[in-house]
Amino acid sequence: MGKAAPRSGRRRGSTGRGRTREHTIIVALIVAAGGIAAAVITTRCQAAPPNAVPSAFQGTWQGWTTQRDSGASDRTTITVRTGDVHQDVGESAYDVAAGKCHGVLTLSGAASTTLEMVERIDAGPCVPTGSVTLTLKTANEAAYLYTGDKKSGTRQTADGILRKVG
Repeated sequence: MGKAAPRSGRRRGSTGRGRTREHTIIVALIVAAGGIAAAVITTRCQAAPPNAVPSAFQGTWQGWTTQRDSGASDRTTITVRTGDVHQDVGESAYDVAAGKCHGVLTLSGAASTTLEMVERIDAGPCVPTGSVTLTLKTANEAAYLYTGDKKSGTRQTADGILRKVG
């Protein structure tokens, strides 16, 4: 006896994260005369990603950012890990003239080249809450944009280029 032909054109284990999976459904229709006709329907389903943070953003980013209102430059470090929208996905650290600040970053939105996060400062003299947006320029470089309201009610904005260091 010869070898049996494989059941499908896919190799075992060939589907991976983010790849389209093909499912075949056989539907039997009963015809009024008592016969059976079969229809084969093929559907394509996109496998759900394991998290909302694209892998290109995961890691540690560092660089200098500039506050637009004062012109002050701050050493900025952003660390991003996996997670879904509304989950804590990273930390921020700033070396500013008045001291060091540390914050927690919660994912608010993600696309292939943009990551939006809400920042809550938990240590240091920085503005308590704001938003941080990273936009990929290259695989190892991202534009950083921060906006938040100072205790005085004035808007603070900072921007710069961060480089991936880990």
